[in-house]
Amino acid sequence: MKIGTWRQRPWLWAAAAGTVLFGVWLYDQNNTIEVTEYAVGSPRVPAGFEAFRIVQLSDLHNASFGPDNRRLLEKVAAARPDLIVLTGDMSSWNSRDTALLENLYRELAGMAPTYCILGNHEVKYGELEELQQLAARTGTHLLRNELVEIERHGDRMVLLGLDDVLEMKPEMTAALERLAQTPPEQMRVVLTHRPHTVYDDEEGRTFKLVDYGFDLALAGHMHGGQWRIPYWRGFLVPRYGFFPKYTGGVHAFDDGWLVISRGLGNGLVPQRLFNRPEVVVVTLHHEAEK
Repeated sequence: MKIGTWRQRPWLWAAAAGTVLFGVWLYDQNNTIEVTEYAVGSPRVPAGFEAFRIVQLSDLHNASFGPDNRRLLEKVAAARPDLIVLTGDMSSWNSRDTALLENLYRELAGMAPTYCILGNHEVKYGELEELQQLAARTGTHLLRNELVEIERHGDRMVLLGLDDVLEMKPEMTAALERLAQTPPEQMRVVLTHRPHTVYDDEEGRTFKLVDYGFDLALAGHMHGGQWRIPYWRGFLVPRYGFFPKYTGGVHAFDDGWLVISRGLGNGLVPQRLFNRPEVVVVTLHHEAEK
């Protein structure tokens, strides 16, 4: 096209500039990491865990934020974590290179104790032994329906990590029963990939965490709805339809809080809109019984 044509048709310049700006905006939506902070209060937060900071990462799907995920690691380090939790789908079923995660896991474990669980992509991946070896090599703790105690300043809280599952399994039932038997004064934190397991038993096929008791549950899976309506909620999640109720944020259930990460990477839909990658920081505080 001749230069004269561009001069005669200024709308071509506007269209070209608009296309470039739109491309920059799309890149920003997928690559600019936001840090979201929540303060969670409970009468069961012991004195030793006052102002305890939990950093949650979820649904990375083997995405990379700079060489060796340096930009992501800088965000985590700046949050000053006391505990780091990874709530599933850090890898993807169609991208099985765990080498991408090796440096990330090792760096995270060097910042604070780091615990992870399996998401649906890792379960579909099927190489569970490889993922267990990855955790062991990097100092990360993979919890598979396991309950552990976290200690700080002489006080303790319980941490339960659940496998992602579409149907109930005996080992999951046993883990939940152990959670229910926790002394009522002890703080209970649960890692579960799908937020629906907190309040919906999938027509009797899984469980409802509210039936067993918890103080804080951390989940992911929903990618924030992938495309969000600004200041409202997620637009569409495959299998869950349009405008699903819980796609991110913090929500109260009975005596417990559910925190849902909007995630970091992408699954089936390769683009985020009004929904930048997210690092979640939860700060615990003791709150008097109401």
